[in-house]
Amino acid sequence: KINMKHMKIKLIISTGLTLLFFCFFMLPACSNRNKGYSPVSSVEKYRELRNQKLNKPRAVIHNNDGCDVIYFPMNEKYTVKNLMDKRTAGLTGTDVSTISFCPTASGFGNYTHHTKVGEVLLRHGFEFGIRPDTRNITAEMIADGTDPLQANVEFARANGFEIFWSNRMNDTHDAAHRKDKPYYLWTKFKENNPQYLFGEIGERLPHGRWSSVDFEHQEVRDLCVQFFKEVCTNYDVDGVELDFLRHFELFKTVARGEFATQEQLDMLTDMVRQIRKVTEEEGMKRGNPILVLIRVPTSPEYAKKAGVDIERWIDEGLVDIIVGSCYFRLDFWENFAKLGKDKDVKIYAGLSESRVRE
Repeated sequence: KINMKHMKIKLIISTGLTLLFFCFFMLPACSNRNKGYSPVSSVEKYRELRNQKLNKPRAVIHNNDGCDVIYFPMNEKYTVKNLMDKRTAGLTGTDVSTISFCPTASGFGNYTHHTKVGEVLLRHGFEFGIRPDTRNITAEMIADGTDPLQANVEFARANGFEIFWSNRMNDTHDAAHRKDKPYYLWTKFKENNPQYLFGEIGERLPHGRWSSVDFEHQEVRDLCVQFFKEVCTNYDVDGVELDFLRHFELFKTVARGEFATQEQLDMLTDMVRQIRKVTEEEGMKRGNPILVLIRVPTSPEYAKKAGVDIERWIDEGLVDIIVGSCYFRLDFWENFAKLGKDKDVKIYAGLSESRVRE
């Protein structure tokens, strides 16, 4: 803990693509490790249990971007233990209480866990000239009767960690895709639905990447909700993470220079409201509350102009944990922390290496 005037700050560590450590600090405003939980019959009782879970100590959250799976050493034998040893096993005995695992999620619905709603990423980077000394072990894990998310869930349960599923809401690494030079994170969904993208292949936009999906389309929002429903139904997670900062591109009109309209803000709020409903319905069935974490910019004003109404989501009780910052930070932590004053949310500060050059 670090004392900073009247704030207590708690650390969250995140491993990223380059194996650098990214840190989140909790600003003031866990885990149900008992496998014997029972279904909850009333919404009121469920929300009471969820609030108890939210208020349990959660000193350090470790976010793993899942690249330990898609860049596994070429010459190393795959076992679940060997995978866990890369980034996860070393968390045992530390102040980490929560693991937030991202099964890649690049390209919108491109996952390394079992999915029928999205697409299972089975391609290797080396097939496209990327990291030739590594391979994607997703297929090997599925053949072994598991997958990366399930392996992390089981590790968490066996070692006393809380486990979240982290979903990158609009990851645009696939902007490298070209017709004459395909990129391995490119999806069939985007190939078959160019009308949902921000622009034409390779097009340069003022404030976004051409390969982003446009959340103004109902079909995109509905599909996103289904991603969350599938995971909450099939995996025993303690929470879900909506990572809006990988990448913060939501509407094509904003990418082309406009501000988000009230209608667009309402669209995204309704989508988050549906995701919250999914977590409640599935959490009640198994009696293990599912928390909702969002990762957003530290300036509510900036976020709102891009399409995310943080304060409304707090007031409507749609989110439990709010992490601010990723590639950049727009306000002092003291000001960001005020978002949680007298509210039933936990406010975290996220420290990553800056992507703002010069």
